[in-house]
Amino acid sequence: MTIKLSCPSKTFFIGEYAILRGGKALIINSKPRFVMQLLTKKKSSLNFGRLHPQSPAGRWMRRYVNIFRDFRVQFYDPHHYRGGCGASTAQFLMVYAYAKMVLHPQKKLEIHPKVLLNDYLNVAWNGQGTAPSGADLISQYFGKITYFDKENLTVDTLNWPF
Repeated sequence: MTIKLSCPSKTFFIGEYAILRGGKALIINSKPRFVMQLLTKKKSSLNFGRLHPQSPAGRWMRRYVNIFRDFRVQFYDPHHYRGGCGASTAQFLMVYAYAKMVLHPQKKLEIHPKVLLNDYLNVAWNGQGTAPSGADLISQYFGKITYFDKENLTVDTLNWPF
């Protein structure tokens, strides 16, 4: 069995650093998309593939080892692992969404931004220095052009016609 998930690339249009200090951000979500495949395997053990075990996605997978231990992870970064286009938050969002689908199979997948943000911060930040804003994660979940106000937890989306 193969499970395939995808997530858009992101580009901060404005507010990448302002949102870290309580400001707002406008993020564009576009192609090319990141792709993750979970491929069943015979031996039951946690296999991160190209995901780093200490990344937010790796930590989430370890937290839910029973969900992921029968899969081999294949992650495709259309930006050739150069960084800056949302790969790490895409990885987290995809393993997060899959875990939520397994844990609540009878429900339509609905993820509340506050819960998503809190779960992400629990695995992405050790409490030292400046916490990540999570704006890229929120925008990749909602897609399109995303306006995010972290302080008031406001998310608005606009169509991206390109």
